Amino acid sequence: MDNSDVKIDIPHKDVYITEKDGDLPKLIPTDEDGSLALDTVAVSFPGVIGLGYKSSETGLFRQLSMNPDETFSEPVGGWENKTFIAICKKNETVLKIEFDELKEDFIEFKSDFNSRLEFEIKASERRIKNDILKAVQIFVLALQAVLVIWNIILFFS
Repeated sequence: MDNSDVKIDIPHKDVYITEKDGDLPKLIPTDEDGSLALDTVAVSFPGVIGLGYKSSETGLFRQLSMNPDETFSEPVGGWENKTFIAICKKNETVLKIEFDELKEDFIEFKSDFNSRLEFEIKASERRIKNDILKAVQIFVLALQAVLVIWNIILFFS
């Protein structure tokens, strides 16, 4: 018997998966055994770490348990009539700025701030020294004036 004409139909189901509720879902095929591999989902949803869906009975969000081999077993009630939401890993971006960029910017800012602060401190020190010098000069002039007046008083006495 020649097996070249025999076609093997591999049964699979399509699972509706989206990134967030209300988005247009993508159809992701299951494996032969009805399970869904995390790697298969990750092709369409990079960074995916889980799947969940809104329960029609309770209206609550239910998360699927992942098997040790990183597959999802068909949930109770099957894959049909459900739109699953891909749960993706959060990245370390803040306002779309990578953490390393923020760190470099902070180091640069701190360096600039320290330089400016050092300049202001030196300028303040110079102003204080000048103010003290002026005060001493005024004191010396006042003392000289007192001595002149004292000499005049002594001269006429």
